[in-house]
Amino acid sequence: MKDIKTKMVKRAEKLNQIFQERNCPFQIGYESEPIINEGMRDAYSFRSVNYNVTPTMYFNAEWWVFNDVELADYMEKIFSEHARKIDTHKYLSREYILSHVRPVFSDADNIPILEEKDIVYMHYLDMALVFELILEEDEEGTAAIKIKRWNLQNATGEISMEDLLLAAQQYILKNYEIQEMDHILSDGGYDKSEYANKPPVYVITTKNHIKGAAAILSPETLRSLTEQMGTDNIIFLPSSMHEMMAVAAEDMDVEYAKMMVQVANRSVVAPEDRLTDSVYILKNGVIEKA
Repeated sequence: MKDIKTKMVKRAEKLNQIFQERNCPFQIGYESEPIINEGMRDAYSFRSVNYNVTPTMYFNAEWWVFNDVELADYMEKIFSEHARKIDTHKYLSREYILSHVRPVFSDADNIPILEEKDIVYMHYLDMALVFELILEEDEEGTAAIKIKRWNLQNATGEISMEDLLLAAQQYILKNYEIQEMDHILSDGGYDKSEYANKPPVYVITTKNHIKGAAAILSPETLRSLTEQMGTDNIIFLPSSMHEMMAVAAEDMDVEYAKMMVQVANRSVVAPEDRLTDSVYILKNGVIEKA
């Protein structure tokens, strides 16, 4: 919206004056960023000659509650926590890239944004398969960037799409997790007996439960799932980009499964976590859109 842009540009001028008076190692600027699942978002980007990795802050109406000094304090904190000066040569190593690839599923509607940002992707079923490069990973979380064509063009060795796909499948194989839904509910304090007479539902994701819907990308993971479920005819319901729910095909009608996903996407799943309204089915080791 024009009003938000005008206000943010004017406020950036005031904030930059505060940052300059404080000798902060950065300035900020207004940007309109295309965001996956959310379209264009107004944002402040941090710009610094001393750091080559800086955060971006997307518009939040709560900013207007802060006065300029309070918002400047908050932005300084964000910068100090997330700005980095990294050795880019390390992350351009072919060996490093292929050993730190994380696959992420995205709705195909996001492809125009992916192409605009020059992000590498492959078509998978009716989704886009994106590859992230893990920069740091610890108990507090994971810092990762989406791999762009620039990363591949400047890597120390040639990297093909097939290389990325194989590396992504290896990541899944090392990090996947399969759990029965009733076990998850029991761990959360729900009464397991309420679900005793319902068909078993399995959740397939990654160990940290982040962007784990892509766990179905690994054939070995699918084999493990079919062994646990005792069937190779399985319906997959994408509950979000973080996980897939799996139900034996004999226990659920496909149209009912589609309705469940659509309702969840419009009432429960946050827009930034939404994957697709589609449902998928595994038959004889092959996944297809149902």
